[in-house]
Amino acid sequence: MQQQNADGLQQQNEDALAEFGWGVDLLRQAPDLGSDYVHRTICERLHDAKRLDKAFEQCTLAAERAPQRAENQISLASVLIDRDDLKNALQAADAALRVAPKSPRVHEVLARVHEKYGHQDQAIAEYRAAIRFAPEEATFHNEIGNILYGQKKFAEATKAYRAALKLTPGEAVIHTNLAVALAEQGDQSVEVIAEYRKAIEISRSTLATPPFGTSSEISSAKMADSMKPSLNTSGLSKSIPDRSSFSMILPEL
Repeated sequence: MQQQNADGLQQQNEDALAEFGWGVDLLRQAPDLGSDYVHRTICERLHDAKRLDKAFEQCTLAAERAPQRAENQISLASVLIDRDDLKNALQAADAALRVAPKSPRVHEVLARVHEKYGHQDQAIAEYRAAIRFAPEEATFHNEIGNILYGQKKFAEATKAYRAALKLTPGEAVIHTNLAVALAEQGDQSVEVIAEYRKAIEISRSTLATPPFGTSSEISSAKMADSMKPSLNTSGLSKSIPDRSSFSMILPEL
């Protein structure tokens, strides 16, 4: 009976993963990894590809088969956020929090849920909690800066961007964000020009994202009228696509 149940589960796995040959192969070759790992991995790849319905199916399978693993709940919550299912996203994030209260990823996903709900102060609190458990992560500081920028708290946003740059001085996006925040305070000093120039130089030297992000990044930003930056689902620092400040100092560059 036990072998029959195991065979049935294996068949269920293979049926669910029929269009993902590599996933089936992984289940066969490394069954000790657990089917939830395979489902979660597939979910994350589908999520990256913006195939949200299929990603949701796979993450749900992972969470159902191993609900005690925070990684499964985090991945499910991330997909639910992008599906605008914030109620269930919050439930998944809370489930992850109960299992792994010191995980920076848990607090990051909670921050993203609260930010999308419009609970900006709660989002900032969760990003700060993430920083406590991952003080080396510049992205969290940058996200705090973006929220404060959206609240028009430009001086506080500037502090957050400076904190991010102490950790990753070579990231063009954050230099741009700092320059924009400084410019919003009426500061057209040498520092504003210098930050824009750093962003441009870094972008040119690395052949990476230009200061205001790629066209796809800008289109996914979905800025509100309040200039609230979009959620960060890519793990990369988000830019503020505010070209007005840039155009004012463009002749100086």
